[in-house]
Amino acid sequence: MKRYRVIALAFGLLMLLGLGVKFFSGGERLGSDVRMLCLSDESLELISLSGERNMINKLKVSGSAKIWIPEGLGWYEVDKVSRLLKQEKREELLPFMAFYNFGFWPDAYFLNEAGEDCLSTKQLSKVMSWWEILKFKFSQDSYLVKETEVSELKEDDYELREELRRDFSETSILNNKIRVGIFNQSDEPGLAVFVGDRLDWAGVDVVSIENSEEELLADCVIRVGSLSTLENGMGQMLRNLWSCREEEKKEILGEEMEIYLNKGWAEVIKYSSYVRSL
Repeated sequence: MKRYRVIALAFGLLMLLGLGVKFFSGGERLGSDVRMLCLSDESLELISLSGERNMINKLKVSGSAKIWIPEGLGWYEVDKVSRLLKQEKREELLPFMAFYNFGFWPDAYFLNEAGEDCLSTKQLSKVMSWWEILKFKFSQDSYLVKETEVSELKEDDYELREELRRDFSETSILNNKIRVGIFNQSDEPGLAVFVGDRLDWAGVDVVSIENSEEELLADCVIRVGSLSTLENGMGQMLRNLWSCREEEKKEILGEEMEIYLNKGWAEVIKYSSYVRSL
């Protein structure tokens, strides 16, 4: 009998420990901000909740706005995207779609079929600890809320591009100020500019865009002075996005990075479907 009591006590302690971990530990995030992507049958919504800025920024895309879906699915009006991804069973493309259209890598995403509040406790619990959720709910009224809605997306909408970098980039990435050069090694026109724009919206300082004919050992190569440069929110975002070969190059300074992309990489995301449909 005593043995069973010890087992029950140990089990109880483990349960309490697990609850404690959940109470104070949240899901994986790029940094201090909480970034959500909600997709319904009518619209797409990006949400950035920043305790450091004390702001909640929301961007709602609806109407006839066209969204580019990578890996060969191409361009679709936003109100058709949810049904398409469910039909093709490609919901995992949602975060990539958010990045290639808005430079936004979400910490959590979901198909909002029930009209749920994107900042509901259920959704926040995917990336925030219970303690963080409680603190947010108690202080939510003090947050400055900024909401933008667009029904059309244009490459030359410089006001929106500025807003994406200012309001929707991860604070830690924006503050790191790592300078990035991007090198196009493919024959795809504008590939480096395309990637550079998305990284710029994400808060990265893109300082050069060039062509290169250097032979690479992989379709995508990231070069840094030290691999420790990638142990942050920006490195995590790049690793989530692409399976790049990572190399150290002593000539690169600690706050610099080079990204090389060749034709094989462009074919993986089906970049040609982006260009030919513009």
